[in-house]
Amino acid sequence: QRRVRGEKRIEEERHTSKLLQTHATLLRKYEKELAANTSNSETISNLTIANSKLEATLRTTREKEHKSTIALQKFKEQTERKLNQNKEEIFKLTAERDSIRYEYEKLRSEMRGIDKNFFEEVEDLKYALQESAKLNKIYEKTLQGVCKRNKLNYHEILAGVVNRQKK
Repeated sequence: QRRVRGEKRIEEERHTSKLLQTHATLLRKYEKELAANTSNSETISNLTIANSKLEATLRTTREKEHKSTIALQKFKEQTERKLNQNKEEIFKLTAERDSIRYEYEKLRSEMRGIDKNFFEEVEDLKYALQESAKLNKIYEKTLQGVCKRNKLNYHEILAGVVNRQKK
């Protein structure tokens, strides 16, 4: 019986030894898993923070993009308005240019009939008119002097002459 007990005890010790080894192995695996879980938890936490930052950046970027789109739309509308105004102005100026060109050609064709002597004649007429105006002033003063010496009213005589010319 001793021998059986000794064998049992040896068997129990082996079994205990195996259990202890298995326990030690499991404990090491547990510690490794615990370290891995802690590391994974830190990684998850860091990734969550990074993800939150990226989501905030994305929101900000989307807001900026939305504002830019609105500003671009306003700019496009203003540009289209200005383009239409410019087209209208171009149309008006083109019509005005064509009208001026027509008038220019009309005047040019009229000017073809005028030779160099025409302008000399105009200058001669202008000089003659100036000389005539000077003579009229001299005649008027002379007539006033004659009326004064003969004691006649100059204005009444002048009015009578004008009335006779009208008839």
